[in-house]
Amino acid sequence: MPETGVIPSRAIRGQLDVATASGPRSGWAVLPTPPAPLVGREPELLAVGTVLRRADVRLLTLTGPGGVGKTRLAMDLARAALADFADGVVMVDLAVAQARDQVVETIARALDVDLARSATGEGSVLTRVTDVLRDRHLLLLLDTVERVPDIALDLPVLLARCPRLTVLTTSRSRLHLRAEHVVPIDPLPLPDQGDSTIEGALASPAVALFLERAGAAGSGFELTGDNREDVVALCRRSDGLPLGIELIAARAALLSPAIMLRRLGEGLAIEGGRDLPARQRTLHATVAWSHELLDREGQDTLAWLSTCAGGFSYELAREIVTRAGVAGADPLDALVSLAANNLITVRAGDPGTGSGTRYGMLEAVRAFAAERLAASGQAPRLRRAHARAVLALIEALGDDLLGPDQAVALDTVERELGNLRVALATATETGDAETALRLGAAAVRFWDVRNYRGEGVAWLETALAMPAAATVDARYRAAASHAAGTLAEGMNDYPRAQRAHRVALSLWQGLGDARGLAATYSSLGTNAHDQGDLDEAVSLHRQAVEWSRTAGDDRQLARSLGNLGVAALFLGDDLAAAAHWRESLPLLRRIGDHRWLSTTLSNLGVVTLRRGDRDGAIEMYGEALALARQIGDRAGTTSALINLGELALASGESDRAGDLYREALDIARQTGEPRLVAVARWNLGMMAVFAADLAAGTEAIGEAISIFAAIGDRLAIAEALEEVGARVAGSPALDATLAEAAGRLLGAAATFRTAPGPLPGMGIDPPTRDILLTVLDEATLEYILADGRAWSEREASDGLLALLPRVPTLMDAPAPGETGWEALTPGPPGGDLTKREREVLRSVALGLSNAEIAERLYLSPRTVATHLHRIYAKVGVSSRAGATRFALDNRLC
Repeated sequence: MPETGVIPSRAIRGQLDVATASGPRSGWAVLPTPPAPLVGREPELLAVGTVLRRADVRLLTLTGPGGVGKTRLAMDLARAALADFADGVVMVDLAVAQARDQVVETIARALDVDLARSATGEGSVLTRVTDVLRDRHLLLLLDTVERVPDIALDLPVLLARCPRLTVLTTSRSRLHLRAEHVVPIDPLPLPDQGDSTIEGALASPAVALFLERAGAAGSGFELTGDNREDVVALCRRSDGLPLGIELIAARAALLSPAIMLRRLGEGLAIEGGRDLPARQRTLHATVAWSHELLDREGQDTLAWLSTCAGGFSYELAREIVTRAGVAGADPLDALVSLAANNLITVRAGDPGTGSGTRYGMLEAVRAFAAERLAASGQAPRLRRAHARAVLALIEALGDDLLGPDQAVALDTVERELGNLRVALATATETGDAETALRLGAAAVRFWDVRNYRGEGVAWLETALAMPAAATVDARYRAAASHAAGTLAEGMNDYPRAQRAHRVALSLWQGLGDARGLAATYSSLGTNAHDQGDLDEAVSLHRQAVEWSRTAGDDRQLARSLGNLGVAALFLGDDLAAAAHWRESLPLLRRIGDHRWLSTTLSNLGVVTLRRGDRDGAIEMYGEALALARQIGDRAGTTSALINLGELALASGESDRAGDLYREALDIARQTGEPRLVAVARWNLGMMAVFAADLAAGTEAIGEAISIFAAIGDRLAIAEALEEVGARVAGSPALDATLAEAAGRLLGAAATFRTAPGPLPGMGIDPPTRDILLTVLDEATLEYILADGRAWSEREASDGLLALLPRVPTLMDAPAPGETGWEALTPGPPGGDLTKREREVLRSVALGLSNAEIAERLYLSPRTVATHLHRIYAKVGVSSRAGATRFALDNRLC
């Protein structure tokens, strides 16, 4: 069962010559590069490092006040311990997390466990994290866990399920867990009170840090007999807290130690922080002192940017400043000043990824700035300005989220995820329904591609339910409803998706918006398809195509044609499907919609393989995989890997096929894509059955069928029934008993290929019918098929599993319509047909029946039927008329 985008189609065979494996996921080492050397912490590195390496220490917490340097020390501890953990170190910055579930999701992201809520309830995010870490020898560094203390409820579960995992956390207070080992981190040691020598001062880690940071500020500062006393006094005023020392030392290029000491004394009188513990009160005063030395623009900018979470870009800072009421203002000078004074952090951009310079605030500074903003009475206005700034930033990405630069655009939104969450929270809490609706809809491509679907649909549904939403422009409501439906569809929650799409459709109809109607009809068609109603899907997709043409929307036209092609394929019309996809390809290439281009190439690969063009299919699947990986589309990557596994299997490379399927399964489980999990498990299960490992095969196939049933994927169940039924029908040991069992599966498949109701679907194709009629009479076969159509879902599943032992293995003859694992030989049309198959095809084109062909070629009717099944699969047709047309078109008779 291959998986090409949205097409789970049977019987793909060919060769493989594409490098796809991403390599083992070992040696994770995602520690950021420190901006400056660690000074004065050598004793702690040695002592705490020793504790960290102890076998009985699974959870180690570094505690201490803000500004004491816990994060910086933890980073160096982790870097020093890298060689001690076979799977490396992963650092998780919890700055963007606002709640317990977001903490777990942030951990999952750092481990490449992308998220997608599913209707199956297949494992919580924590479960998927533990699945990834279960056998990993890894150090997990969680920074600033005090932001969301409820994370302590999940750590025992993580440690219990992952016996080789060690967790290092930083927190202002202990977590109060039984497994926890706590190491308090003290401020840097100061010079002895009675030692007035320069040598004594230089021996102090606190003074050493001051000198290092003063030198980095470009002051050429040196410790002398004249300034020694003032420098030591400055370090004492900072209580040895590294953050305080760094803030003061940043001024060494402009102010002498004596002046700084006097100004710092004045700063101690600044109001605020009186109820803090002594050391934090000192730090508060130190930050306040640095703040008072800024000009008014710098002070305002610092306060305004305290509304950000997880850092910010220059572009976002400019939007916030503009919306704060400073029209045309450029915050660049203020940012330079804040960075020079160590009040914000700066991380250089990466031209290779398109990311620009990134700014951030240490928590102590952000808390101080937020306190000042609240005291000014401007916090509500600035929070709204922040939300509108985030909206402007994401809406400005516009078509970039869909075009050739979508990978860069998606990364931009990912970097601003903390700000996106804060902005949505602000909008919903303050009743700003328009901002909430627009922001949720503008981010839909990000929610979808990067597998934040559950979070995205929750924000959208919250916004749509706001009382003020009813008064918002209908276009924004329609777009938000359509976005919610799109995300629900991706979660396999079809009723939820359909409700949202119907609301959007009604709104677009009232507006007469052709573009919106095209997109929504297309989504409704996909929803109908996924629930097995192909006729309704075709009708809806055709309306989408017409509305796309009316709107002149080539992007939507390409997507609608693609969806119409999928429906045509499932209805057995490969030629129509290929025609729709080929019409959409140039549109997608011109527009640069890489996600849909990847899906369409995968879909074309299906029909290309069916016509025997292995090389063409390999090229299409390879490009599809490259495009999916380029934009971070893990579902598309999984689909391409499954298809390449089919190609490997067809080429006799069973080990390679198994590797590809397992890689696909690993990604699908991480991303929470139940349908892709099921497809990968099905393929691995059938491989096990072919290899006569019935126990493993039955387990995998049973899991796949259960998932298909849970998510309501009736078409996938139909294909599963058809594959087993057709393979059993092709068994060399076929007798009346086996034929009846296979017929019941095929009858049940006909029911699952339709929407719930009395009308039969396809289920059994003419060649398989002909084979069954070699051991059953017509009346018996019709009775058996009708009996199968009456089966329940449970009966069909039980019947399939019961018949697995009779599926031919590699020692048996291949099933009808399959070639086994031998490679097909590419060539001109019909060139991969054997001599005997050409003779049968010519006879069909002459209008002979199976019995007449059997008599003419000295074959049994059953053998003729088997040849016909293989011919249909090779040339991509499903009827005698199609075979005749193929023979005539290619001059084979």
